[in-house]
Amino acid sequence: MSKAPCRECKERKIGCHATCNAFSEWKIQQCKILKAMYLETLSPTAGAVARHEKWIKEHK
Repeated sequence: MSKAPCRECKERKIGCHATCNAFSEWKIQQCKILKAMYLETLSPTAGAVARHEKWIKEHK
């Protein structure tokens, strides 16, 4: 995983993650990477796929 853009940010302040575009884009990329890593380890059984889809719906 890559380093968060906040480490290089000169305008860091409390609560900046809610409004920081660089952090938001980084977070989206990290979620995609983690999802891809999870799907690689997911067994292809129907039950596992159904559990994963249910997990995604519950965590949105």
